[in-house]
Amino acid sequence: MGEKWDRKKKLKFLVAVSASISLLAITVLLVIWSILLTDKTRGTYVRSEAEYSEIINKNYIKGFESISESGEFSFRFREDEINDLLIDGVKTINDKHIEKIYYEKGDNNFHIFYVDLKKMPVKTRVVLTTYVGDWDDNSVTLKIYTAKIGKVEASKYLVRKGYLTEKFLNKYFESCHLPISYNEQSKAFVIKATDYISMFPKGNFANLLWNEVLASPTSYKINPTTLGINVSFSKFRTETELTKNTFENALPNFHQELKDELEAVDFSSMSVGELKTVYSISLDEFDHLLMNNMPDTKEEVESNLLSSKATFELAGTNTTLKAGDKLDIAYLYSLNGYLLDIHQEVEFYDYSTNYFEATFEIKKPITFNSKSHSESNDEHQKYFNSIFKGIFENIQENQSNLLGFNESNNSLVIDLETMNDSHSSSTLRNAWKSIVLDSTNKAINFAVQKTV
Repeated sequence: MGEKWDRKKKLKFLVAVSASISLLAITVLLVIWSILLTDKTRGTYVRSEAEYSEIINKNYIKGFESISESGEFSFRFREDEINDLLIDGVKTINDKHIEKIYYEKGDNNFHIFYVDLKKMPVKTRVVLTTYVGDWDDNSVTLKIYTAKIGKVEASKYLVRKGYLTEKFLNKYFESCHLPISYNEQSKAFVIKATDYISMFPKGNFANLLWNEVLASPTSYKINPTTLGINVSFSKFRTETELTKNTFENALPNFHQELKDELEAVDFSSMSVGELKTVYSISLDEFDHLLMNNMPDTKEEVESNLLSSKATFELAGTNTTLKAGDKLDIAYLYSLNGYLLDIHQEVEFYDYSTNYFEATFEIKKPITFNSKSHSESNDEHQKYFNSIFKGIFENIQENQSNLLGFNESNNSLVIDLETMNDSHSSSTLRNAWKSIVLDSTNKAINFAVQKTV
């Protein structure tokens, strides 16, 4: 009986000791795990008052600040702006475990994302360290180097919990309005130049411009250092150097000057059949005429974070003569002072008899970035035809005694039958008239030929 009692006492003692040791081991393990998982550091960054659209506009404007000489556009987000947008994303997704997400640029092309966690057994955060991996002109990857909670590697845990996944992260970055996506297969964040471009401010010409950039992959590239993009608009020029004409004097009264010169012709000194140029409109004057009648095309981007603006506008034209009675009119479009040339062919037809009659008819295609746009529903074609139509309509209004606009075939018309009827001399009225494009002197010549 005594021996059995002693054995029971020993067994109870061993069970108690074993339980105490197990409890102690569990406690020690919990303490160790608590120590390993604990990270009391918290992000101190406070969201600025800048709205997303203002942040975009600000950096868009800054991207064009130095373009006038180089033709280079550069866009990126600053660290504080990234943090503003990361905070916005946290508010949008409203996840019960995420208190704040913020970013810091590390050394040697490392980029670190921090996630302050809440409703956890210990105060902790996720530290996601990435580094610049592969990149090409359109994209750069930030490959995950480590993903830790406290001092513990937690990649598998974060995947299992549904956080380190395409579904969660792509939804989050979309809510942040950041051009970042996650690729589970490569375990990397991807930043694309094309996603940046999709965020840029819209406008009639701006849309054409950025669509042209997207269609020209060699014109842009991602910057692996800043994670922004650079665009070389110099590649869009047909000519290496472009200059806009400036005119100090007012436009002449073409109609009156032509009439005066015709009245001054001394037909008595001319032989029958002799042709004489009596008046010329130089191509510079023709450009002056076009420029004075350009419609308002100005598109401005402003931000309340900056005093400067980004401005796109039609700045002028450069007209040259081509073979076959054709003119090449280059629209000079200004991107904050940097000129691009977009070309429109105009065909000239002289119908003159005993009075001056001719048309300048717009032809397809529009040529931009050395690419032809000829389809009637093409956005380039529609936009620039509307501009040329606006120019011709304004010319008709301001120079109606010399030039008119025929909307049915988009042409500028010269019809001076009324002028001819008013001439004082029958010899002048009956003289054969012609309008000629003079490639040697770069002018539009008005000539008369003595017939009697």
